[in-house]
Amino acid sequence: GFSEWQGLLKWSLEYQKQYERVMNKTGPQKKIDPEDLKFLTEWMERNMIDTQHMIECSLVYLSATHRLHPKLNKSSISPDIKLIEGKNFTRVEPRKEAWRKIKSEGEAIECLQDMIESIDASIRFGELGGLNVIHAWLLHEQKNLTLKAEALSVVTLACQNNPVVCRTAVRMGLVESLFAII
Repeated sequence: GFSEWQGLLKWSLEYQKQYERVMNKTGPQKKIDPEDLKFLTEWMERNMIDTQHMIECSLVYLSATHRLHPKLNKSSISPDIKLIEGKNFTRVEPRKEAWRKIKSEGEAIECLQDMIESIDASIRFGELGGLNVIHAWLLHEQKNLTLKAEALSVVTLACQNNPVVCRTAVRMGLVESLFAII
């Protein structure tokens, strides 16, 4: 909530001032108070999202719900991802309650859009087989053009300024497929 962010800001500003005093040699160096360390640790655990884990959750969901079950690099995916399938639903439960559960293809693709903006995250996306999964969605999604456009957005985000992912996309023939789709 708002008060948690205020608390983090207050804590951060206080330690910034202390750091400046130490660097300017105008004050004593002080170890972090155990209570402050506990506050910071708990705050980070509550509010930080494990990007890699959420990329994995999204890809597992998209692979499991696609009729062709496109291949993922399963050896790189954490064993604690729970895919829950029922008669009328499939859902991925991330390892933390606070993170969003993925219950639809749209949510999974939206999560990927949010998570792969950094170069390292998009490289991880490629290593996990994400381009293969999204490629399958692009080739075989006929009904939902919005979903197809969002999947295209994931590919462009992953490849943007990222030669590692671009090379993978070219090697797997994704560029030619994209031209055929468009």
